[in-house]
Amino acid sequence: MTSRPQDIYPQMGEIARAIAVLADDLALIRATSETWDPAELRVDSGSSWSTDESLAAALGDLAGAEEALRAARGRIEGAWAAMGRLASD
Repeated sequence: MTSRPQDIYPQMGEIARAIAVLADDLALIRATSETWDPAELRVDSGSSWSTDESLAAALGDLAGAEEALRAARGRIEGAWAAMGRLASD
């Protein structure tokens, strides 16, 4: 890894794009999961959670993860823009 801002700048863009793809993938997984009929699902017999509780938890965690990735993307894009204003010899 190099230490000059102009050398790191392209990598920052790659990271921002990768996070955007992950966030979009999670959104698709969440949207697909939202179409599942809880009556057609089951939980492990030893679980103390119901099917509805498990599905709600999964959907909530997916939504939270997607939101966190989108927030991280915004922060990384901000750092990327700042990095673009820097240069060293």
